[in-house]
Amino acid sequence: MSWWRTCLTNCTGSLLCSWTVAALATPAILLLGACQGISDEAKIIFEAEAIVDLSPDLGQNFGSLFEVKDKDGRVIIGAGFPGVYNSRHQNNRHSLQFYVRPAANQEHLTIETTGKPDNETSGSWLFDLDGQVYAGSGNSGRPYARWDPAAQTWETDNFIDTEKQYFGDGATRIGDGLLVFTESTATYKGRQILSPPEEGRYYSFYYAGGHLFFYHTRPGTEPEGRTTLYACPWTPDREEPIDLSEAKTLPLTYSGETPFAFGQLRNETVTCSNIGGFYAFDGTAWKVVRPSQRGVSYQIYTMINYYDRMLMGQYPTGNLIEYDGHELTHLADEPPVMAGVSDRAREAQSAMIYGGELYVGVWPWGEVWRYDADTSEWHFVQRLFTNPPLTDQYVHPYEEDLIAFNNATGEEMVVNNWGQRVTAMAPAGTDLMLSTSSKAPFARDERLSFVTDEVFNAFGQVYQLNLPGNLSASINPTAGLTKLQLIVRSNSMEIHQDDTLLAQTPVPTELLKGLHPDTITWRYGVYGPFQGSLAQQSVSPTIEAVVNTAPDVVK
Repeated sequence: MSWWRTCLTNCTGSLLCSWTVAALATPAILLLGACQGISDEAKIIFEAEAIVDLSPDLGQNFGSLFEVKDKDGRVIIGAGFPGVYNSRHQNNRHSLQFYVRPAANQEHLTIETTGKPDNETSGSWLFDLDGQVYAGSGNSGRPYARWDPAAQTWETDNFIDTEKQYFGDGATRIGDGLLVFTESTATYKGRQILSPPEEGRYYSFYYAGGHLFFYHTRPGTEPEGRTTLYACPWTPDREEPIDLSEAKTLPLTYSGETPFAFGQLRNETVTCSNIGGFYAFDGTAWKVVRPSQRGVSYQIYTMINYYDRMLMGQYPTGNLIEYDGHELTHLADEPPVMAGVSDRAREAQSAMIYGGELYVGVWPWGEVWRYDADTSEWHFVQRLFTNPPLTDQYVHPYEEDLIAFNNATGEEMVVNNWGQRVTAMAPAGTDLMLSTSSKAPFARDERLSFVTDEVFNAFGQVYQLNLPGNLSASINPTAGLTKLQLIVRSNSMEIHQDDTLLAQTPVPTELLKGLHPDTITWRYGVYGPFQGSLAQQSVSPTIEAVVNTAPDVVK
């Protein structure tokens, strides 16, 4: 375990409640006790202060506070809120990331396993909420676990009722309350704002732009059983429940269309169904950017704001797709294919910003890639599995074993079941957490002789990727102005909110010696344009402020 990681601890325990009653205040991340290498008297070499207003909270991705470059134009410091949705869960919109980016930092990157949150299944999906990181298989009856950064262990946590959870259910913090989705209902601060439908079910909820989005599939065959996409106006200060007569709806072509991700670009909220239908809502009307089409594989598994772009991970190319507000563009070979494996049936499933750079996880060989915007280059980070050996003779890991099993038994087990996913990524203090899975979270099948103890244990592992110079903390939502301070000392980094220390970590002194800030751009950076009001800003030492000219939607 890296020595600086032990300095970030969390003062709260489990939320200890189900989705249906979860409505607690945001926990604060505190530094408890003294940490090796940190001194309050250490010289401040960079300090940025921003007085911002993130209200009203309408579900917007808050974007970038600032980005700092050196005299060569290389990004060396930045801060902001990542806007990410990975397969099953939206990441915490209130997670403030702060990074320094020395030129030679990548040589210090480490990846270590944290273990399996659930030893009985072959899959884990991560998400972060209110400064906590959770992982679970999503299988009915299987518990979720909460990461304890102080003890470096996974602790069983019952705040999700897995008997009631359906795909696309979950919770997100909106203002000072939790918006919770479960069993075709939505509640805010424990108050029901959406009742179940008389027929069928509501699922895959998302809140953005002052609208609650969800899919509704009715029973029956098409066209009676077709699915409808809803955009319902609602704001946290509204006392009455959602009125479905106010909703803007889009009847979809096929029954059961289901999304794996939602996203936001400027004034639009977007979603893509499992049959390739790509739909965008601009606050007043829906448009079909790409029609759904049965028999043609086109699925989006992750969406992330990256500078002024919306990037999405796609199957079956394994590449990113860019949406510019008008059309979809395939970014060929982004990320590339790992040497030694097939280029077919690949899936870019997860993404996150970490250290000011874009990380992407790719199926079916458990690959992690990193993109450097300064050089426009992709770098292979690591494969998160060691078995089986790489091959391009088969598309998926263990495919030949499953073919042999089917031939021997007469069964028709899907031959990509033991492909290797990087299901999700989430920031946790100084680290980037990465979860893994087989195609779905399976229980151990003793008939599959190739799934040894070692092989089964490899699936569902969660990893910690660490690079010195990174720090994240979940800020406390406030109505009105709040002061954020991002400080780099000669041996540490700090995040403060309203003069309260949220997080602090040591940073090796030698990594900071080469940082020479030259210019700063406020309200813009790798996390996208800032979506809030910036009432006042300052930086020390004084450096030139550069005006952002990229597309922007700020107040």
